[in-house]
Amino acid sequence: MNGANIDKANLHGGETIANGEFEEVIKKREVGYSITISEIQKEFKQNVANRDEREKVMWGGRGIMYPRASVYRGHPLLRNTSSEAGKLIRLPNTMEQLKHLIGKKFGFDTNGAIITNEEGAEIDSIEVIRDNDRLFIVEEYDFIKLDANKL
Repeated sequence: MNGANIDKANLHGGETIANGEFEEVIKKREVGYSITISEIQKEFKQNVANRDEREKVMWGGRGIMYPRASVYRGHPLLRNTSSEAGKLIRLPNTMEQLKHLIGKKFGFDTNGAIITNEEGAEIDSIEVIRDNDRLFIVEEYDFIKLDANKL
C-alpha cells in the first residue's frame, strides 16, 4: 500500500464522491501516485471551465485581454538607439486596421508602407503576429536608404 487513508473511502461500489471528500483526497494525495477517478462530477467540470474562462476573460479586472505589440517607425536594420521612440498598441483584427492605427499613432500616411518583424521579414497577415512582438513600419524611402547602404 502507499499509505493512503481509506477510512472515508466508498467501499460499497458507488460511482460518485462528495465534493468535500474529493477535495480532501486531492489535498492529501502523494506526489508520484496517481489517483484515478472514473467519472468527474458536473460541478467540478463546471468549476474548472469557469476558472479557465475567468483567466481568459479577466486581465487585471479590465476586461478581455488583447495581444499587444510594440511598433517602431523605420527599417529595423537602419534604426539606432537615437531613433524615434516606439508605440505600444493593441493588435486589431486586420492588417488594414493595423496600418491605419500605426499611421494615426505616428502621424503619416501608411499607403505603400509595409510592416516587418525585427529581422526585416515582411508581415502580410495579422495571424502571424504574437503578443509582445516588435513590429516596424517601413516606408518607401527607408528601402532607398537600405539599398544605398548596401552599395
